[in-house]
Amino acid sequence: THGEGWFFHQFRGMLVMELGDDLYLARGTPRCWLEGKKRIAVQRAPSYFGEISYAIESYANQGRIEATVDPPNRRRPGNLFLRLRHPNRAPIRRVTVNGHLWKEFDVEKEWVTLPAEGKELRVVAFY
Repeated sequence: THGEGWFFHQFRGMLVMELGDDLYLARGTPRCWLEGKKRIAVQRAPSYFGEISYAIESYANQGRIEATVDPPNRRRPGNLFLRLRHPNRAPIRRVTVNGHLWKEFDVEKEWVTLPAEGKELRVVAFY
């Protein structure tokens, strides 16, 4: 039905959303989904850019949230954004990507801008 279709459309937009040439991951996830030791996982979700998979694991009580992102490989998005919303609204202090210090993040919007290359990314946000 129309109502069920709308629900799934909205739910998908919380997890994977394309806006123009940009791809957003976890854009609308509720903060409570990232309380201590909770996990969000998306596997092989279709997008305009190809399949996308990612997992986010919260260690918020230890001051970090970790994510693994397998970017799409059919077409590279202009920008690839991952939103990591701390359950207690703590600001991101530092980010690493594949073990290297990463400066491409927005504290206010809680976005990490990731390289959109086709290899797996390991992201850790520290709070």
